[in-house]
Amino acid sequence: MAPCRRARQIRGSSARYGCSPTGSTIPPTLGEAAAAVGLSAGRFRHLFVAETGLPYRGYALWLRLGRAVDVFAAGGSLTDAAHDAGFADSAHLSRTFRRMFGLAPSSLHIG
Repeated sequence: MAPCRRARQIRGSSARYGCSPTGSTIPPTLGEAAAAVGLSAGRFRHLFVAETGLPYRGYALWLRLGRAVDVFAAGGSLTDAAHDAGFADSAHLSRTFRRMFGLAPSSLHIG
């Protein structure tokens, strides 16, 4: 079955916000993404899961963690990385990173 027009809009909504799999920016909230494609938040959530197989919240968190890694790899501190990616503080980033990957983000620092 060919994807519906709304599904194509959902796929394009991340591009409109400048989000990429590498986490170039903080992703939009569910409500912002839904509004961008003219859907209710509930319908957008349903279609997002149906099209990607991922919950929107997990996808957005993945983008935020990617952004934090990018900032840290570029020489920023963990605090800078946390704030730039939308985490409250470096402890919040560290807890989330450890839960997702099983290691501390500071372990990525070489040198």
